[in-house]
Amino acid sequence: YNVLKLGAGASQLLRGESPLTLRKDILPEKKTATSSNAAKRAAILEHLSVPQKDLFEALRATRHQLATSQDIPAYFIFADKTLVEMVLHSPTTMAQIGQISGIGTSKLNRYGADFLNVINGEVGIEHYVADHPASEPKEDSGLHVDHVKPTRKGKRWDAAEEQQLLDALVSGAGFSELSEQLGRTMGGIAARIPKLLHDHYGHTIDREELGELITEGGLSALIQQLDEDLETTSA
Repeated sequence: YNVLKLGAGASQLLRGESPLTLRKDILPEKKTATSSNAAKRAAILEHLSVPQKDLFEALRATRHQLATSQDIPAYFIFADKTLVEMVLHSPTTMAQIGQISGIGTSKLNRYGADFLNVINGEVGIEHYVADHPASEPKEDSGLHVDHVKPTRKGKRWDAAEEQQLLDALVSGAGFSELSEQLGRTMGGIAARIPKLLHDHYGHTIDREELGELITEGGLSALIQQLDEDLETTSA
């Protein structure tokens, strides 16, 4: 095995008779989610024309309004890349918009008409661009603005906090309420749910499935069923 050994100059070094020089490693600056997501959006929009960018912002404003009314993270409705696909393909019918990646049957039925109205010009794009210049946070967190500043953002979750989240989800608490209770962003809470379900119940759920459950109001029922299954197994 390779081992470190004292060399010829070790005794002088140990007696403080010779200096010790160490290399200082320069670590790359850690990118924040905000800067990273802003860069992603800039790359997405780089090749769009001005009218296309206006349409994209109008679609984001629509997404924000829907998310706010449902009290859910906006990315559970559609991701930015799905909105860009709408801009590029300009669907005019429900059948056409249903062919875009990221729009399943459930989301098509729930949101398709709202976004078609914007794409088809039934709702003025200028109205959205002028009246909603900051309708969503600039970072692609997919969130509408939290009511209070999160005090535990980025901090480790503990068992008591996770149980509080589970209990609140079962009771049907909305994401803005959860954000205020837990001191975390809605995005952070949503990101924790899959791990929580896996660790507590051994249940695996991906982001798309979670989004469907949340938008359809089925998450509370799922957790209740998982609790019942766990009690039956333990009995």
